[in-house]
Amino acid sequence: MGIQELLLGVLLAASPGFCGAVGSMSLSTLLDGADAVVVATVRDGRAAAQLLSLDLTVARTLKGSANVGSSISATLSSSNVINRGSGDALVRLNGAILADELVGKTGLWFLLRSGSDWVVVPLASGDISSADLYVPLPRGNLPRAFAYATSATPRAKLIQEIGAAAADPTTATAISRLESTRALADLGPDLQQVLTQLASSPQMASRSTGLAGEIRLGSSNALNAAVSSNPRSFPSNAQSQLANAVCEYRNADVRGIAALGALVGTQYAANMRACATYALREIHSRETVPFLATLLGDTSAAIRYDATIGIAQFAMGFPANFGAKSAAMANFTPGPSVTNEMRRHYPAQGLFATNEQEYISYWKTWLAAHPAQ
Repeated sequence: MGIQELLLGVLLAASPGFCGAVGSMSLSTLLDGADAVVVATVRDGRAAAQLLSLDLTVARTLKGSANVGSSISATLSSSNVINRGSGDALVRLNGAILADELVGKTGLWFLLRSGSDWVVVPLASGDISSADLYVPLPRGNLPRAFAYATSATPRAKLIQEIGAAAADPTTATAISRLESTRALADLGPDLQQVLTQLASSPQMASRSTGLAGEIRLGSSNALNAAVSSNPRSFPSNAQSQLANAVCEYRNADVRGIAALGALVGTQYAANMRACATYALREIHSRETVPFLATLLGDTSAAIRYDATIGIAQFAMGFPANFGAKSAAMANFTPGPSVTNEMRRHYPAQGLFATNEQEYISYWKTWLAAHPAQ
């Protein structure tokens, strides 16, 4: 999807009558589609008739030709733009974009040319608020560890800016939020070095961003580091971030599987246990089976279901080390060893709930008959 379509989606989703949902966009997609990407501070802001007008002072340019110290005037049209002096400032059910909340804020801005004017491209679509318009960055020069040459690619610059913000205590929580919404995921392995730096940070928000990002990339080292760090010692939002990352872990490395086996322990939060079980379910390797077999007797119905499905998928030869939406899964056809009985005992969750023991007993029997498979 191009940036023009993304922007159109933002405008339509923020139309009157829309309320509630917000969908984050990939920073990589925004970077590729924007005409200019700058680090800038909002010098002035005004709101009128659902139109936000901002004056930005440029500190660094990642993409485009804006000079350091120059000013850019940019606008955003949205029904979520509120003029505090009007009746719109009353209590609202949907998001609010307020000009005075943005004045003085420094961040990363994605801009699109519209004729001779600049338009702000938000980080999210739907019911957006002021915080969805930019990536918060610390003021001043970049720390030496994250500095880059002016000749660096826009992508390399973006990664260093994100790393500096994630390491700074004033902006670390905002970057953690972006990571948890998968806005950084499309930066992929290019982000690895920065994530590794963050994963060893003494700051919990910075460390959770590093660990979660690496876990999403399939790092068994990061998964074991999360176990060693004790996920329950992190703030609740960071615990959720780590759990969501564990849900996406897809690596058949035995060390990672052992870490997932530890994370299903009852000492961990319910969302972490559920996500570790789901990851075990989707890896489809022999090493996951003992953990899944134990989880057939778990107190959680959702975990019992995922354990059943994980064993069934392994038995039916689902590709190892791939997620359910991968190309390998899309092209997968069960082999001749998959019987009709096996298919019949591969239920949707609603059907499973009607007679759990039938399905659990079937796969327990299958495991007993195939101890070395």
